[in-house]
Amino acid sequence: MKKTVEMNIESADPVFRSLCADAAARMKPAQVPGFSFAIYHKGREHYAGLGVTSIDNPLPVTADTLFQIGSISKTFLATIVLMLVEKGKLKLDVPVRRYLPGLKLKDEAVARRVTLRHLLTHAGGWDGDLLPDHGRGEDALRRTIENLHGLQQLAPLGKFWSYNNSGFYIAGRVIELIYGKPYETVVKEMLFDPLGMQKSFFFAEDVARHRFVVGHEVMHKKLKVAPKWDIGRGSYPAGGIVCSARDLMRYARFQLDGCRLPGGKRLLSEKTVKEFHTEIMPSTGFQGIALSWFTSRPSGAYFISHGGTTNGQQATLRICREKKYAVLGLTNSERGKMVFNPVLTRALEEYLGIKAVAPKLMKNPVSVKEYLGVYTHPLVNYSVSEGQNGLKVDHTLTDPKERKLYGQQPAIIYRFYEKDKLVAVDAINKGSFGEFLRDEKGRVRWLRLFLRVLPKKS
Repeated sequence: MKKTVEMNIESADPVFRSLCADAAARMKPAQVPGFSFAIYHKGREHYAGLGVTSIDNPLPVTADTLFQIGSISKTFLATIVLMLVEKGKLKLDVPVRRYLPGLKLKDEAVARRVTLRHLLTHAGGWDGDLLPDHGRGEDALRRTIENLHGLQQLAPLGKFWSYNNSGFYIAGRVIELIYGKPYETVVKEMLFDPLGMQKSFFFAEDVARHRFVVGHEVMHKKLKVAPKWDIGRGSYPAGGIVCSARDLMRYARFQLDGCRLPGGKRLLSEKTVKEFHTEIMPSTGFQGIALSWFTSRPSGAYFISHGGTTNGQQATLRICREKKYAVLGLTNSERGKMVFNPVLTRALEEYLGIKAVAPKLMKNPVSVKEYLGVYTHPLVNYSVSEGQNGLKVDHTLTDPKERKLYGQQPAIIYRFYEKDKLVAVDAINKGSFGEFLRDEKGRVRWLRLFLRVLPKKS
C-alpha cells in the first residue's frame, strides 16, 4: 500500500472531511486498501472514496466504485418478503413447507415447524454457514436448498438468535417460487429499478463493466488479494449484492422514508414498516434483532443496521429514522471494521451528539470454571480458558487445508461486563461482544461468539 491514501471527497463539510482524514490515517495500519464512505444528515449527502481498488492493480476508489455489501443484502430480501406479505402471497407465521413442500433439514421436527419469521430473525437454530457452489445456472438456489439436510442443529428452533445464512437461502427460494422468476431478477424488478439503483448487480459480468474492488485477506501477517471473488449464486439471497456507496445510500434513504420511493409512492405501508424495523428478540451485546435488521439504542436513539462480510470485504449500514440520519462504510479488506467502526462512532458524536459508551469491565467471577471448555461449530472450535482479568479464547479451524492456509490465529481476549456477557479487548477484535447462554436448569450450555451460537462440548 502507498504511504499516503488518495482521497476523493464529494463534500465541503469540514466535519465530514475530518472524518475522511481520520479514516485515511487508520487504513494502512489496519491493512485496508480501499474505503467508500457516505453520510446523510439534515437533507444533505456526503461521499468519499479513499485508497485503491486492489493492491495488485490499483485504481482510485470513488463513491461509484462497486463493493460487495455482503449480508446487508438480507435486508433487501426481507423487504421483498414483506411486500409479498402485503400482497397476500406470503405469511410470516405459517410453516415454510406450505411454500416449499420438499424442504428437508437434519431435524425433521424443525423442518415441519420453521416459518419465514424464524428465517428472517435467524432463529432456526441449525448451522447456517453452508457456502455452496452449485454453478451459475438458474437452478443454483434450488440445488443449494436440496443440500441443507446435513446441517447440524446447534440450538432449539426459536430459542436463541444465531446467525443463519442458509435460512435466507430458503427464503430466497420461496420468493423464486412465488414470483416465478430467478431471485436476482426479482430483486432488480422489485427494488433496484424502482429505487434507481443503476449500479447494483449480482453477476460478475455486470460488475466487470464498472470500476470495482477485489477483496483482501491477511495471510501470515501479509496483505494479499483474496483468492476468490464471487460468493456463489446459491448464496446470493444471503449476501450477493454488489453496489456503489451512492446506490446503497439510495436504499438507506428509502428505508429512512418508510419504504417510500423518491416520488412518494409507498412499497410498504407504515404499519408494515414499523413491524419490519421493530426489535423482536435480543441479539448480542447491546443489539437486538428485527426482521433481518439489527437494532440498537445508543443514548436512546433507535437505530437499525446491518453489516456484511464476504471474501476479503467488509461493509456496514446504519440508519436512524427519528434523526433522519444514515451512514455507510464499504471496504475491501477482512479488517475493514478496524477503520469504519471508530470512524462511524466518531461520526455519531459529531453529527448527532451521541457518545459511544463502552461497557464497564468487571473482574472475573469468583469461579469461572463453569465457562471453561470447548465450544464446537462445524467450521471452527473455540477453546475457553482463564486469562488474567478475563477469558482467553483460542480458535481452531476444523479444515486442515484452511488451517495451513491461514496459519494459527491469535487468541481473542475477553472481559466480563455483566454476568455471562463478554466484550473483546484485543486489538483486532476490540469491541466485539459475546455471551454465555444457559439451559432451563441454569447450566452454561452455549457460547455466542461472532453472532453464532455454539454448544459446549460435553
